[in-house]
Amino acid sequence: MTARAAIASLSIAIAAPALPAAGQDVPDVEAGVSLFWVSHYDGYDSSYRERIVAAGDDWAIYQLLEDERLSESDEVGPDDFYALFSGIDYRGCSEDEMPDQAERGRLAALFPLTEGGVMEETTFSGGPVIRIGAREDFFLMGESVSVNKVVFDYPEDDEAHEDETMFVLTEKPYTVGLDWGESGKDRVTLIAQSNEIQDVPSPEMLGNCAALLN
Repeated sequence: MTARAAIASLSIAIAAPALPAAGQDVPDVEAGVSLFWVSHYDGYDSSYRERIVAAGDDWAIYQLLEDERLSESDEVGPDDFYALFSGIDYRGCSEDEMPDQAERGRLAALFPLTEGGVMEETTFSGGPVIRIGAREDFFLMGESVSVNKVVFDYPEDDEAHEDETMFVLTEKPYTVGLDWGESGKDRVTLIAQSNEIQDVPSPEMLGNCAALLN
């Protein structure tokens, strides 16, 4: 998850989302949905937005947006997008290997998330074991929702990677929390669907992720 980089884009209009009232259901994973995050990292507070630009049965392609950094000179390419499989497995569109159908099936089979679930075979960088932790309450859009802690557990002798902890909605494949150890944490405060129709980025822009559109 540390590979998530802030980007800016004018090629896809940033539409104001349709703000849900407290108690309204979280939207399904589909194009046009935005996730609004607050971040506390290394003593600094910031906010950012992730928007889904395309989605399928077990995947979604996201773009990370920081509105204040928009510029006409910005160019959008594969480095600006990533795919998220079953709300858990993150792959950058520029160079990461994508999971095959069998691996995607094992990820999808983890839902609805249940404590004790384990996925041992993954092509995710470093080859961690994915472990599903206990169900917890998470405050989102004015109410308490159920999430499960998901840990990417790397081998003890792997000095290149540190275990990663995220919080994923129990019933829908959305990552809504990221823990960075003692450095900080990121949390989603709002998930909302835009009222405006958006164009799907071109295959050239999406890089390796473009194959998901076929």
